[in-house]
Amino acid sequence: MKIKRYRNWPILLKIMSIPVLSLLLIVLGTKLVIVPRIEAWLMEQEKLKVQSVVEVAYQQVVQGALAVSQRNIPVEEAQKEVVARIKELRYAGKEYFWINDLSPRMIMHPTKPELDGTDLTDYKDPNGKHLFKEFARVCETKGEGFVDYMWPKPNETEPSPKISYVKLYEPWGWIIGSGLYVDAFQAKVKNLHNFILASSLIASLLLVILAWSVGRGIKRSIGQGCTFAAAVASGDLTRTLNINREDETGTLGSSLNSMVNGLRSMIGRVTMTAGELTISAGEIAGASRKMVMSAEQQTADVAEVSDASAHIHEVTDKVATDVDGLTSLAAESSSAVTELAASIESVAGNMESLAASVDGIGVSITQMTDSIRSIDTGGPGPDRYLGDDCIIGL
Repeated sequence: MKIKRYRNWPILLKIMSIPVLSLLLIVLGTKLVIVPRIEAWLMEQEKLKVQSVVEVAYQQVVQGALAVSQRNIPVEEAQKEVVARIKELRYAGKEYFWINDLSPRMIMHPTKPELDGTDLTDYKDPNGKHLFKEFARVCETKGEGFVDYMWPKPNETEPSPKISYVKLYEPWGWIIGSGLYVDAFQAKVKNLHNFILASSLIASLLLVILAWSVGRGIKRSIGQGCTFAAAVASGDLTRTLNINREDETGTLGSSLNSMVNGLRSMIGRVTMTAGELTISAGEIAGASRKMVMSAEQQTADVAEVSDASAHIHEVTDKVATDVDGLTSLAAESSSAVTELAASIESVAGNMESLAASVDGIGVSITQMTDSIRSIDTGGPGPDRYLGDDCIIGL
């Protein structure tokens, strides 16, 4: 089975997945992050509490040591008084203190008095840990510190996990200690864990109900919108979408109704325009028929023009033939003209010679005229004009 991508899930399923995923994250976060952090913080608070109460018992020892110098009593007596006071101390109902030395030897244990004065070197818990030797080692190394081990609760024989804080009073070599049982602490943490989970489940259940209500309303509105859109797509514009909401789906419904109203108006305008276009189409058809007839007439005219063009072509060919003949005749005429030009040039030369002769004759005639005039007027006789340049015998 192919799993759809999240974006392709139905809207209701998407909305319902949000609180379910939130619940899962809350549970995992509670178990893996919140509870461990709270447990560590509470454990630290419990340790600080144990450390602070051990400080109170430690001050009893310090006061007992001061009493030795202030009241001039023996150390043993002062130690007895301190042991008696610490033995009666309690906190948190039943929590107590004990005292042992570095040997390690038990000096006082309020719930197990049979251990008083006992060498605890070989004493160990069910896990094999020599806890009193560990107390001594921590105090000799650091002077104070925490040690975890197994120890039975008061009036019980079965050991339980415990963490104790011990501190060394070095002048007397005493180790004062007290502790807390981890299972009691773990019970508190478990109660807190259960409370957080129960609160998360209740909150998640409320979120699931709210998400289902919101998703169902959205799904119903979208379903109505899809049905309405399908009807409009099929051509039914008589419907109206009834979504009485003021959120985004209500806005969408109003927009769809406005769209359909706009479509109705547009279709009405289109219908009216179609009627006008029908009339215009008739007019255009009539004009087209006229244009066809005009085109046919133009076709006939074009045919006549074509015939005329053919006739003109024939005439043109004939003219071209005549032109070719004229061209040959022009060539022959050109040769004759050339010969004529040569003759004219020869005649021109002869005319120039003749003109020169005429000019000479004119000069002679002029001289003869002058001579004749002189003779007529009794001027010098012909002998006066006899010379190298005269004309003899005139």
